Amino acid sequence: MQQSDQQIVLFKKIFYATKDKLFGFIKSILTDESKVQDCMQQCYLQLWERIDRIDTDQDVLPLLFTYSRNIAIDTLRKNAKYVWVDDVSIYSKQIGFENNGESTIQHKENSFEINEVLQVLPPKRRQVFKLIKLYGYSYKEAALHLNISINTVEKHMQEAQKSLSMRNLKKITIICLLIKALSDIQ
Repeated sequence: MQQSDQQIVLFKKIFYATKDKLFGFIKSILTDESKVQDCMQQCYLQLWERIDRIDTDQDVLPLLFTYSRNIAIDTLRKNAKYVWVDDVSIYSKQIGFENNGESTIQHKENSFEINEVLQVLPPKRRQVFKLIKLYGYSYKEAALHLNISINTVEKHMQEAQKSLSMRNLKKITIICLLIKALSDIQ
């Protein structure tokens, strides 16, 4: 057998021995089956690209779990933006039909609602969260604005998201996007 034929045989052996366990592992992270399959494909592609450098005498499943976990996390991060946009799309028609007076009142009500929910956060964390979610600052811009490191901004955002329940976080994000859209209209 040639070297490439040996790699193909080895890859098939690993694939058939690990595919079910890997599918279950990824399914526990990603719920959408098409995303799970995409993640598996990327995972096995990484395996194929590195198969000549992998010690196949040891169990390869932990390595595949690491590949798949990283890919799944990247997928979740990328899709997080689109989830928020999908949630807001049902309100987009309302934004276009509101007159200026109504939108100003709605803007104030939404701002009050956000501030009420965010009161559970410490002041600095609340400030970081508002800069990023409400005003659209990047992590780097928020760090420069507040004269703190990017790592500190990241830590504040992680802790803020932990502190807020998913329901409140989703509600806040939708309201932030609505406020931003309303202020762009005015």
